[in-house]
Amino acid sequence: MTSQSVACNSLSTELVQAFNQLKQEIDVCFDRFAKDGTQLEELKAFYEKLDREENRPSNYNRSKLKTSVQSFLKNCELQFASAKQVLNEVQSAQRVLEAKKAEVMLTKQRGASNTRRSTDKQNGVLRRCTLMFMLQKSAISIPLWVSISNDSAPPLCGSVPAAPDYVCSLGDLCVAKVKADDYWILAEVKAYYSAQAKYTVEDIDEEQKERHILGRKKIIPLPIFRAHPALNPEALFEVNSAVLALYPQTTCFYRGIVQRRPPGPLDSYLVAFEDSSYPTGFSPPLTVPQRYVVSQ
Repeated sequence: MTSQSVACNSLSTELVQAFNQLKQEIDVCFDRFAKDGTQLEELKAFYEKLDREENRPSNYNRSKLKTSVQSFLKNCELQFASAKQVLNEVQSAQRVLEAKKAEVMLTKQRGASNTRRSTDKQNGVLRRCTLMFMLQKSAISIPLWVSISNDSAPPLCGSVPAAPDYVCSLGDLCVAKVKADDYWILAEVKAYYSAQAKYTVEDIDEEQKERHILGRKKIIPLPIFRAHPALNPEALFEVNSAVLALYPQTTCFYRGIVQRRPPGPLDSYLVAFEDSSYPTGFSPPLTVPQRYVVSQ
């Protein structure tokens, strides 16, 4: 068995384990949801009974109602924690799945190395379309941050930057400055060397696939949570903010100005990119998902 086959089998095992763990967490989440629904109905029935039978509830019934409400709120917090755990498992499964897809694509590319040039060109176009689709899918598949206790948005939620000591994980996407002339690309983390505080990253573009060793200051982690405009507006860039944003249908980040914040949790920013070919010095506003807009 080749080392490549061993790697594929290992990824397959990891994928099965990730999905099994995800199923377990979903089962726990739905079980708690069903119990909370039953408890809510009982609470409503008790409240309606008090409303019908007593103009002024007795101290006993008032205490019983308070205890029931507190118990229900506690269960809601547990339900919220279960839902967050499900989201964590979804992210884990996604990472393993992306690694599996990358391994399969690499195998196909090696097997097709002797195909005709015209076929290679067609495959290149197809790979490019697939990559753009995957990037759009990745943008909307990251979890939406929702706090049950009105906590502030955490690091890497929307516009909130990473903590100073944050280290990207293997397989994470990031913004990488690979040249001195302000050239930023979308890249995948392949390794991190803590002693040197440096990353090895790979260009996400299938046509390039270049690897770079870069210091932490040249790496910007992408958001791992979407911010809800109504619940956490502070976690979104303000209009006229200077940002780095992924130019549509490319894998490069360019400087721009936010023209409109996302109206809803699934909506995108409108960003005007710096472009000297326009009289204003900026392009017409283009849509860019939350995941691909970061601080300069």
